[in-house]
Amino acid sequence: MSEPELGALFVILAIGCSTHIARSAQRKEAVINTLCCMILVAIISPQLLVLILFGGFGLIFGRQMAMFNISVVWPILAVLAAIPDRNFQLLNPVLITLPIGLSLTVGLFFVAVAAGGRLLLANWSAPICLTIFIAVTLNFSLPSLPQLDYLEYDAAARKAVEISRLFPYQQWTVVAPIEQLSQVYGRGWYEDAAQFTAKYQDRVKDPSFVFPQPTALFVFVEKQPFTTDKPEYPVLYSVLIDPTYRNYRSPSGRTQLAAAMLKLCETYRKQHPPLDTRIYYEDDRLIIYQFAPHPRNILIKPSVQSS
Repeated sequence: MSEPELGALFVILAIGCSTHIARSAQRKEAVINTLCCMILVAIISPQLLVLILFGGFGLIFGRQMAMFNISVVWPILAVLAAIPDRNFQLLNPVLITLPIGLSLTVGLFFVAVAAGGRLLLANWSAPICLTIFIAVTLNFSLPSLPQLDYLEYDAAARKAVEISRLFPYQQWTVVAPIEQLSQVYGRGWYEDAAQFTAKYQDRVKDPSFVFPQPTALFVFVEKQPFTTDKPEYPVLYSVLIDPTYRNYRSPSGRTQLAAAMLKLCETYRKQHPPLDTRIYYEDDRLIIYQFAPHPRNILIKPSVQSS
C-alpha cells in the first residue's frame, strides 16, 4: 500500500470518528481519535488534509452531509489534479487515491437510491437495490476475460503435465515445441524439437542407430500443425530469421518441421523392436512417440536440462 492510499484510509477514519463528537458520552474519545487520525494524515500525506477540511464543514449539518461533501469534493479535486499545464501538483495524492473516493461516491448514490425506493418497497428497498447493484457489477463492471492467443493444442499441454506426474523424476526427456519446456521444467529433461530433428533426421536411416539419450524419449509430433485464427502480418527480417518464429510461429515452418519429425519417428520405429518404440498417445491432430533408452547409453547425460 502506498503512502497516499494509507493516508486516504486515515482521512476516512478521521471523518468517521468526528461524527461521534456530538455525542457527549463519547466526545472525549472521539476528539482524541480524530486528532490522532489527522496527525497521521499530516505525517503520511499532508495534501489529503483538504479532504478532512471539507468533511468538517459538512459535519456542521450532520454526518450524512459530511460524507456527501467528501464524496463530491474528492472527484472534483482529482479532476483538477489531472488537468495538464496547471499548478495542481499538490493534489496528486488526491488523484492517486481517487478509487477510494469513487467508492464513497458509489456508496452515497446507493444510499440515495435505497432511500427513494422505500416509497414503493418499504423495508425491502435496501436488499433489492443491493441485489440489483451486485447483478449490474457482475455483468458490466468486472474486467473482461483476456483474449489469449493459444500456441499449442490442449492435448499437448495435458499430456506433458501427465508425463511429469506419472514417470520417475528426471528419468525421461520430452522432445517438443518450446511450450512444453515450462510444463516439464524441474521434473524431467527437455530437448527442442527443431534441434532434435536437425541432429537425427539423417542418422535414423541407419538401422543400427539408437538415440543417445539415457532416458525414455517422448517425442511430440503434430499430425496437423497447430495454427491460430490470428492473421499473419508482415514481420521484421530479424523476427523472420529467428528460429522460434521460423519453426513454431510461421505456419509454413511449423508444417515443414512436423512433417520432418513424423518421418524421423516412423523411420526409427520401423527399424527397432516394438518393445523399444510405442505410441504413448494419439488423436486426430497429435501423436506422442515413446522410445525406450538403450542400455549402452545409460551413462550419457542428456544435452538439455529443464530443471
